[in-house]
Parts: sequence; structure tokens; C-alpha cells
Amino acid sequence: MKAIFYAFLLGLLMSNFSAHAVVPQAHTTLYAHMQEVNKEWSHQMTPKGHLVEIAFFDNDVDRIQKHLQLVEQELRSRPTAHLSADQASKRLQMLDQLQRYWMEGKFPINNHHAIRIPYFIDDFGTACAVGHLLIESGFEEVAQTIHTKMNQAYVHEIPYKELPAWAASHGFTVSELAWIQPGYSPARVYSSIGTGADAKVDLMVENPQNGSMLIAGQFTQIDSIPFQHVALYKNNTLSALGNGLPDGEVHAGIYFNGTWYIGGHFPQSVGPDANLLVWDGTDWILEYVGDGPVHVLAIHNGNLFAGGDFTTTAMNRVAKLDNGTWVPLGTGMDAPVYALVSHDNQLIAGGAFAQAGGVNSDYVAAWDGQQWQGFNQQGTPIDNTVRVLLSTGTELYAGGDIDGNQGNVTFGLAKWANAQTGWEHLLNIYKDPTITDPWFITDLLHDGTSLYIAGAFNTPISQNVITMEFGRNCGMLDLQNQDILPLANPNAPVKAIAIHDGKMYWGGEFKWNSSLTVHSIVNYVMKVTHGSDIDKLPEQLAVTIYPNPVQSEVFFHFDNPSVAQDLSLSLYNMTGQKLTATITREASGFRLNRGNLPAGTYYYQLLSKEGKLNRGKLIFK
Repeated sequence: MKAIFYAFLLGLLMSNFSAHAVVPQAHTTLYAHMQEVNKEWSHQMTPKGHLVEIAFFDNDVDRIQKHLQLVEQELRSRPTAHLSADQASKRLQMLDQLQRYWMEGKFPINNHHAIRIPYFIDDFGTACAVGHLLIESGFEEVAQTIHTKMNQAYVHEIPYKELPAWAASHGFTVSELAWIQPGYSPARVYSSIGTGADAKVDLMVENPQNGSMLIAGQFTQIDSIPFQHVALYKNNTLSALGNGLPDGEVHAGIYFNGTWYIGGHFPQSVGPDANLLVWDGTDWILEYVGDGPVHVLAIHNGNLFAGGDFTTTAMNRVAKLDNGTWVPLGTGMDAPVYALVSHDNQLIAGGAFAQAGGVNSDYVAAWDGQQWQGFNQQGTPIDNTVRVLLSTGTELYAGGDIDGNQGNVTFGLAKWANAQTGWEHLLNIYKDPTITDPWFITDLLHDGTSLYIAGAFNTPISQNVITMEFGRNCGMLDLQNQDILPLANPNAPVKAIAIHDGKMYWGGEFKWNSSLTVHSIVNYVMKVTHGSDIDKLPEQLAVTIYPNPVQSEVFFHFDNPSVAQDLSLSLYNMTGQKLTATITREASGFRLNRGNLPAGTYYYQLLSKEGKLNRGKLIFK
């Protein structure tokens, strides 16, 4: 595990791409894109026909998928008269497997190298195309041997006689296997803001009015520039806010009514400790919301609310700002509030409490404007402390403490279904009994496609400890396909996530210099400058697909309907076979009628003249 992590760090020091790398978005020939994925194209096919047409891709996953599709089609067209009947049959079976593989679009993730390189099987058990064919044909032991001994080798570099023997018995040449095998670009590239911060980053919040991002925490420098616990970041430039924050703990921040508010706990040598700081345009003003820390700030129906572990004679752990005065919200909670969010015309609170307003409401409660109500009375409950709540407008997510052991998982991440069903728990994770450090999720971010998760948890290479596919302390949930994907491996908890100026930022306690005798790469705050996992389609191509699962019809609604005029919609089954379906163009996009197609999983593809724009799964009930 340590050696792998060191390799990852060394990889980050290398250039992201070679000097002549062709990025997926480059407008160049399809042949040039295919050579970038696999140099064997130069030995297998000459550039002609559609291969010399100009093409571009949204990301490297789409480009690898096109590579495998073209290779599969060409291999099907090659003569097989020289093969025995058994070889020809097995070759056809393997090409069918290859088609299913590229249609699914789940490929190994290059988490440890900063150059394009093969991964026979990645850290999370995903095999490359050649590895997949070996496994599916009953030769998993051969695939695992290559994974263990030469995981980053190209096929022509692998010395094991079992591989050419398998190729011959299944009707392939070794050169054809080498052509199938792609290299994988770095999943994402991380860097500090300059040289990074000199201590923990607790908070990153966007100002929706001018696009600046507030960064706050324990640091006194970012990029070797003095900042006393707080800085504004815009257009790759850092600026100060007055003389900064007093020493203390930063927990929450928000831009409200034209100014910044920061919640936490700020001890004072004279008088009561402050728990709220308000920016007046020149300096930070100390304010008090009861006695105790403020953990969360939220806006609901145009008003500002605070939650935490503060109390007064009349106020317990949750309050509302009313004409400049903090007032209690009902009788409050019997334990700390860590999360507040506006959702479905209600203010939802999460925390460690068992009661809200005197009503039993374990960990989650709702304020309807008059009183607190238990949020979940009938369905599956949340059974551990809630640290963060996120509303996407239509969905409500909760993140929090992770506990339990194998077969007895408690919380971590959940999505609200309805009053009858309750909470849908999204993680299958448990801690080894020897792990004593607490595990939890502290921040969630939704970018319209995926859910990003930050906190303190670990994914050892050994799969007998946990069963989810996370990196350490951060991960991504693909909401469309319900796949949990790894992100980075920061060596300490991640406290905050933000998207700013088209890039993703992570802040926390991590520092990536380990024992390596190199300059620190990432100190406490990092940004993602590349990576298909956070690349999104241009906004004008955004499509909403509903309902999914599908009963009889499914609609593809475009925010900008005019773009749909240049697109075509196709439907495929799990084997990659294109299906006949009734597809009607409508003013806002497409309507697809499933007709007599049986229940199951299908794939849609939206295509333009330039190449695939979008793909995904449809579930027919």
C-alpha cells in the first residue's frame, strides 16, 4: 500500500501529458486520437476514409470507447479461414464480449501515474479489455498474475507464455491483443494553489454574486503570502479580507445579504467567546449566537439560520436572524446541530440530536415555519450522527458518521426517498474492528451529474476491510449509473469541496509530501486542473431524462432544444445490439417508446456529426 501511494506521489511530479499528447478535446483526425490511445494503430491500419476526418471527444473515456469499438469492428471483418472451427468460434465469442465491454464504458482508472499507461487491472478491480477477455473466458488466474507482476506493461512486454497461448487458442494474434489494449490517461491532476497553505483549510464557499471563493481555516499563509485564517480567491488571485480572522475554530461560512458570515468558536481574552464573524466591508465584527460553537449557516426563504451547540435561556442549538437579532427556532434540539438545508419548502436540520422541539426525531428534523417535526416516522431511518445535508432541488442527501462492522453497516451516506420508504442508504462500508479513528462524511457537492463526497475514511487495497470503491477521504457517486468511483488519496481528512471557475477544489488537513525528499505537492488545499470525472457537457447540451426507470415512454428534454435538431438518438441492449424503437422528435428533444421490449437494462446514445455527446443506462420495468 505504501509503495503504491509513493508511486502516486511521484507520478504527480511528472508532466500531465507528453509534449505531443493529443487531448480528447483537440480538433484533429480520428486517426491521431486513436494513436494517442494506442500506438499499435500505426502497425494495424493506415489512415484513410473516416479515420482522416476531423474528430474530438468530451473526455478520454469516450475516446477509449471509440478506439475499442473501431478495433472490434475491424477484427470482425478480418478473414478467419486459416483458423480452426474452434478458434473461429472462440474468436467470435470474445469479440462479442469485447463489444459488451466497450458499450458499458467502465475502464480502469489511472490513479497513480501522470502519463498515459496501461493498467491491466486497476486498484478497484476493473480490468482492461484484454484482462476482461481473459477473465470472461475462464483464465482469471493468468489475468491476476499479470496484474500482480506487470500491471503497467504493454502486451508486447509481457513475457508469460500463457498469454500467446491464450491468443492462439482463441483465434487472435498477440499483435491484435496489443492493438486492443489501450493506455489510460491520468484520471485527474492535482496541484496546490501556488505552494499551498501552511495549515488546515476548513471552509471553501462561493460568492454567487461575483464568483469569488472564500477560503478559511487555521492557515496563516497561502502560496507563501500572509493571510490570517481567511482569503478570497478569484481569477487565480488571492486577496485579503481586512486583518483576517481571530484565532479559533472555523466551521461554517455563507454569503448573505451582501456580506460574509463565518461561524465557529473564537475565544476572547475579555468577555464571552464569539461564535459568529460578520464582514462589514473593512473588518470582521464579532457576534454571539448563544453560548457555544456555530457549526452551520444556511439560507431558507430569504432568512439566515444558524445551527450548532450554542444555548441561551430560550435558545437551543438553532436560531434565526430576525431584523439583526438572533431568535430561537421553537425549543430547539437536545444535542448539536451540524447541518441545515432548505428543501421542499422546509428547513431541514441534521445532527446528533434525538429530539427537536420535544418531538422524537433521531438525527434529522424539519421546521415547517411553526414547529419542528420528526422527518422520518415510518420508513428506514438514519441511525447515526448527520454532519452534512445537501439539496439538489429534487433530491435530499445526508452524510455523516460511519460505524458498524461487516453485516451491520450504519449510515455514512443516504438519500431521502419518501415518508413511507424513508432513507435509501447508499454505502456498503464497514470498518475493521482494529480501526479506532472515527470515519465520517463532512461535505457533499452536486455538479448536476455526480455527487462528490469528502470526509475521513479509508480504502485499503485489501478488500476484506471495506466493500466500496472509494479513494481515501474523498469519492464520487455517479448518480446515473449508481457507481462509486475513486478520486484522490489525500493522507488526512478532507473538510470541504467547491467548484470555482470550472475547477474543483478540495480543502482539509492533508499534506502530500510524506517522507519523500521532494517539494510538497499539495498542502491543505488542492485544485483539479484536468480529469474526465468532473468534465461536463457544455451547458447548452444538458439533457434531462425522465422517467427512469421506464414504464412505457421516456423523454429526453434539452435545456436548449435547438441543439437536439443536430442529434440522433439510438437504443442498444446489453450485448451492444442496436434496437428498433419508436423515437419521436419533439419541441424540447425526443420521446422514446419502448414498445414490446422486455424489462431489463438498456443503453442510449445521443450522437452528433462530430461524435458521441452523451450516453447512459435506461432501466425498463
